[in-house]
Amino acid sequence: MLATGCGKPEYCSKRTDLQESVRSLRNVDVGSGALRSSLQKVQTDAKAVAEAAREDFPNETSALQSSVSTLRTTLQGLGSSPTPEQLPAAALAVRNVVQATQNFTEATRSQCE
Repeated sequence: MLATGCGKPEYCSKRTDLQESVRSLRNVDVGSGALRSSLQKVQTDAKAVAEAAREDFPNETSALQSSVSTLRTTLQGLGSSPTPEQLPAAALAVRNVVQATQNFTEATRSQCE
């Protein structure tokens, strides 16, 4: 589906929203409650991207949704006071979301730019 008036697929604008929310996710302290708040926006944006681009980019959208799901699960396991031992898993989960977003961005570059 094309976005109204611009001739680009709908997922292009959703991709931009996702990139911005992931950028904010990268700037949050892994051990803070702000990470959980940032995750909400990333989840919303990732879902919108996946719904819009699933047909054209099934592998990339699946990887994106999987990485966000893993991050959500990891953060739920941290509790309110994460231990130093738990932080590397959370940092890895954030890094995987960032990578999946970058992979989706690269895959859609020719359609969106």
